[in-house]
Formats: sequence, structure tokens, C-alpha cells
Amino acid sequence: MKNVAMIPARLGSKRVHNKNLRLINGKPLIGYIIDAVKRSGVFDEIYLNSESDIMKTIADDYGIKFYKRPDALSTDEATNDDFVLDFINNVKCDTLYQFLATSPFIEAAHIIEFFEMMNDGDYDTLISTTDVQIECMYENKPLNFKQKEKTPPSQSLTPVKAYACGLMAWKSEKFKKIFPSMTLDITVVVGKQVFTHFLDLQQLTLTP
Repeated sequence: MKNVAMIPARLGSKRVHNKNLRLINGKPLIGYIIDAVKRSGVFDEIYLNSESDIMKTIADDYGIKFYKRPDALSTDEATNDDFVLDFINNVKCDTLYQFLATSPFIEAAHIIEFFEMMNDGDYDTLISTTDVQIECMYENKPLNFKQKEKTPPSQSLTPVKAYACGLMAWKSEKFKKIFPSMTLDITVVVGKQVFTHFLDLQQLTLTP
């Protein structure tokens, strides 16, 4: 079983220009997640995935591999699913793990726990989530409260789980099979018996 870690990092971010290269305490933002993934010691290969040759220099400096994605997959229209599919079609791996540069507080211990959960749980997909414990709406309809009743204390509300996306993993062959249906309807995915588990970040052993 080949386990590959991939860190996506396009250069052309619109909301925060060059965010992955911004220095935090003298170190580029992306350096924190690269170091954490390397310290975990559980992956056969680690890749930095970008359209930019600047990121290849970063990859070389940190001693990891570089995958140059097509420019078309670095636009605002390209989705995470698009560049993941491109990556696994070109880089051999049984399970792909993705970690985001915008999650600099993820530590090696969290990555090891996530890795073990993916393997031990025999999931096809594992995605980190976070609890949002406040009144939430979807399509103008309340999700976890009754709109015409007195607002309850927030601690008594049922949390809504939101994608945190800092840690994600997929069995490559299953991903390739379901990708055409994946962005259309989640019921189609369930119908194909793809087993997805959503991991609450609070389940990880977080250090203060």
C-alpha cells in the first residue's frame, strides 16, 4: 500500500495575495504544514502540488517532491476535486492524503492520528470537520433551532458540522470511479457504496 501526502498550493490566490508564501515568524506559511507532514514519518512520498515554479523551489528547499499541475487547474473555477483527480491520475498511490498550508497549527501527532484512523477505519474518504455551535441556516431554513421560539443558549444547540478541510484523505481507485458523480448529487455517491467518514477535529488529541 502506497500512502502519498499532497499539499496543494496555487500561487494565484485572490483574497490574500501570495498567502502561502507569507512569512510567519520568519518562515513561509506553507513551511509549517510541510514540516509537520515530514515529522509524521508515515508517508511514502510527500508532494507539493502547484502551477508555479516558485513552489518547486520551496519543495526543493524542504526536500519533498513537486507536482506541477496544469494552469487550467489553478483558476478560481477549478475545484479541489479537479486537481485531486489530476494528481492521482499522474502519481501512483493507493491512498492520497491532503493537507492545507492554511492550517499551520496542525502538528505531526494530529497527522499520525488521522493517518491511523483512515487505515484502521477502512474508509474510502476521511474529511476533518469542525463543530459550529450557533444558530445556522441553509437556504433560508433553520438547521438547528426553531425560528419562532425563544433563542436557546448556544451551548444547548446541536452543533452543525462544517468542513474544516485541513486534513482529507481518499482511496485513489474509489475516488476515480465516483468522481464524475461526486459533484452532482451526494445520493449518487451513497448509491455507489462509497463509505465516507467525517472526522470532528475535536476527536484529535490537540495540545494546548
